[in-house]
Amino acid sequence: MNAPQDKSKTFGIASWLLVRAVAAIYVIAFTSFIFQMHGLVGIDGIIPIDETLKKLTMQFGQHAWHYKPTLFWLDSSDSFLNVVAYSGLIAAVLAFVGILAGPALLICWMTYLSICNIGGDFFSFQWDTMLLECGLLSMFLLPWTLFDPVASQKQLKYNPAALFLFRWLLFRVMFFSGVAKFTNESDCWRNFSALTHYYETQLLPNVVAWYAHKMPLWLHVASVPLVFVLEIVMPFLYFAAKKPRVAAGVLTMLLQLAMLLTGNHGFINLLTAALCLSLFDDQTLAAMVPTQLKGKLADCFSCATSNCGLNPTSFYLSPQGKSIIAFVIVLTSLVSYQHLRNVPQLPQIVQSKMSDLIYGYHLTGNYRLYPKVLSERTEIVVEGSNDLVSWQPYQFKFHIDTPSDAPPLVSPYQPRLDWRMRFAALTQASYTKWFHNFVQRLLKGSPDVVALLKTNPFPNHPPKYIRADVYQYTFTTQAEKNSTGDWWKRKLVARYIDPVSINESAQEAASGCNVVAFNSLNADHRLIPLFDGKRRTNFSGNWYARSKTDLTQQLKELELKAEQTSGRLFNKDAADTKNISDPVLCIIAPHAAYRYSGITAARAYLALRSQYVERVFLIGPIHQRTPKLAIHGAILPESLTFTTPLGELKVDQDALERLGGCSLFSKNELAHRREHSIEMQLPMIRQYLNKPRIVPILVGKLNSIEDAKTIANAIRQLMKDGDAVIISADFSHYGLMYGFAPEVHDLKAFACKQDREIYSLVENRDSTGLWQLQQTSKNYICGFPALLVLINLLPKEAHANCLDYFNSQDAGAGDSKQEKERYVGYVAAAFSGCKWNIENPQTKEAAHKLSKQTP
Repeated sequence: MNAPQDKSKTFGIASWLLVRAVAAIYVIAFTSFIFQMHGLVGIDGIIPIDETLKKLTMQFGQHAWHYKPTLFWLDSSDSFLNVVAYSGLIAAVLAFVGILAGPALLICWMTYLSICNIGGDFFSFQWDTMLLECGLLSMFLLPWTLFDPVASQKQLKYNPAALFLFRWLLFRVMFFSGVAKFTNESDCWRNFSALTHYYETQLLPNVVAWYAHKMPLWLHVASVPLVFVLEIVMPFLYFAAKKPRVAAGVLTMLLQLAMLLTGNHGFINLLTAALCLSLFDDQTLAAMVPTQLKGKLADCFSCATSNCGLNPTSFYLSPQGKSIIAFVIVLTSLVSYQHLRNVPQLPQIVQSKMSDLIYGYHLTGNYRLYPKVLSERTEIVVEGSNDLVSWQPYQFKFHIDTPSDAPPLVSPYQPRLDWRMRFAALTQASYTKWFHNFVQRLLKGSPDVVALLKTNPFPNHPPKYIRADVYQYTFTTQAEKNSTGDWWKRKLVARYIDPVSINESAQEAASGCNVVAFNSLNADHRLIPLFDGKRRTNFSGNWYARSKTDLTQQLKELELKAEQTSGRLFNKDAADTKNISDPVLCIIAPHAAYRYSGITAARAYLALRSQYVERVFLIGPIHQRTPKLAIHGAILPESLTFTTPLGELKVDQDALERLGGCSLFSKNELAHRREHSIEMQLPMIRQYLNKPRIVPILVGKLNSIEDAKTIANAIRQLMKDGDAVIISADFSHYGLMYGFAPEVHDLKAFACKQDREIYSLVENRDSTGLWQLQQTSKNYICGFPALLVLINLLPKEAHANCLDYFNSQDAGAGDSKQEKERYVGYVAAAFSGCKWNIENPQTKEAAHKLSKQTP
């Protein structure tokens, strides 16, 4: 007869409770989703499942199902969406009750994974991955039984390896959240100011947060080191002896309770608190339940089993099998932290293979909760109109709108659209594609999307126009609250999107407001912005810094690094920018995000920096490559100015007018608004080149070399002393996302050889060779049309100087398997040593003054 086990060393009750807690949170997650699913991902929702699957297929090809496994590959209809969501909910209820808990948890995991992988931005939150990881572990924690009432077994059986993994997950969530706070580039946690802003600027504050924000400053400051202790020091106690372990569990639960009471974070606080159950042994948990209550619970479970005819018959995975799975999960979780400095790196092939599992199946996550606390709260207010005069706001159910709205109590419900609106306010509108879809659905009057909102100011017919503005919100003081009854103060800080419409009659009615006409794009109901004469930034905040201060610093750092590098040219030394003969007529600069090609681009601008540039002809390609967007010839803007975070650059309207006389030139403002090849050069022009006037030219489809010659001749007619040409061009593009992934042993060497050939053709002014290369090669050269114009524009006497060559992989774009399998080449070059045809006396005088100022 076996001696009874010491209950201070067993965790059967904790394991049973933990599985029930995970099941309960699944119930919350599925219920929240069911109330929103058709508006979010339904066929008429913001991000339709069918569109998501099509994009995945284009990106990953026939292996898309492996990168994003989901049941919706079988069927993407709304009816199947109902089947998946309700199946998950029913399975979660069964797991909570204890009927076939193991298989039910498997169904929960499969259905929730399927939803996460098609949910796009709405399911990109850390707690979704965390729930999937908990759900996966829960399947291995207890024996798979038909029915498992806690009182029917003298000693609950559990898997110690799986229990350890729950503690390991809790450790990762807490410890790395603390480390992220301490090491984040923002010093708000290190200078102890974080909690003075947290309650006001968190994802979605509740009414308690309003009062917590009013606490004394000393309490906010004193709470920060306490957070560091709870999140960085205390997690090590999760693996200690009983007393410190239980104390750590209680304190962690109290921290989660404090966060739950002061904010709406969905179920993450409940889930983190549930993980703490893994720290409590049976003896401790038993002592927390009164004896009389234990007896009543036992009677209830016995009654349930006898009346239902269920017996807790178990079917097991072997302990060895569970231990092997546990080891694999620990190893998998480590891959999430390979990005951290001074962390031992796994072999590259191991990282690559495991990354596919991690990101596709959400096996583990890089959990970092609130590493940065914002000092200001901005929110987007969406308004509709039928006449461009009277604007009516759309009100959201939980998202902050009017100052009189009390901060809501939402948790554990998850208002995913309202949450996303908060993040959208921190990002340029061009990067929130889902927001564009959202506005389109409002303009079409989609019932499913409108149902996500609190009010619809246009119940009978959707509005003709919609606009969105960004407001800054701050809590009112107690005196202001008593006086006005408002919980918030707000002020307008920026326009998020200009008034837009998809209604053709509305566009005609607004013709006096300069509505942009772009019929080829409007065919698929893209938004038509109203025009105010300015081309605004679309890529700041992502491809380059958003604020003036940050962008200035970023450009200074790129300039310094460009000066320090000697150039990386096809495995040999590049030309020195200081030894290039004057004047420089033209440069080639890449247009990728500055973190990838910024140094290479800065190398090109160094060649122009020493001379006075009065006007820049900025020539770049059009990246919209679908057939209906294959715009022929050269495209000019209608804008009077192009904006940057550093200030505006004026467009030379006289040059546009003269170029417009050529049959291959046409105006198309929307093409310029959406194109990045021009925009990526603007901050550098503003910073490095003395604020010259600009002539932005996009080159689209060319039917022959003669087209390039015609465009070049029209530009050359205007060229004079003081003008410079900047060709915005990347070179080779390889990868599935570019339509060609060559099966070669060394992609980098292969691509470098191709780029060397492309540059040689440009250097030797070989139009025919470049044309034939583009026509016969599968290589996508995005800068091809601009380079072909350059060849026919430059004087024969101009000398080519290659200044730098780099690529996306070496620049750090290879953080995932997808990135490692793509390649983009970046070239910096300058053409100098002769002049344009016409001299400009004013420019000569300005250049003489500049030469005296230059050391």
